[in-house]
Amino acid sequence: MRQSAELGIPFATNEVRAIVEWDDLEALAIVTPTPSHHPLVIRALASGKHVLAEKPMAMDANHELTRRKAAAEARVTAMMNFE
Repeated sequence: MRQSAELGIPFATNEVRAIVEWDDLEALAIVTPTPSHHPLVIRALASGKHVLAEKPMAMDANHELTRRKAAAEARVTAMMNFE
């Protein structure tokens, strides 16, 4: 990602794994299409990142319960943004 380096951006990637495993990152904003929210939120929470996701946070009650459990187990915050 040459352009990001030219702009002085220290890290740029389009790989989810690289993002959630980046140690310098404490929180993520999930602003992807709705169907991808749940797996990305769970993955980020499991890696110990705080999460702000665009609505909806979950597609059903099971997804919401899974999200709450993942956040509690990782001791991080999971929030939803209502734009």
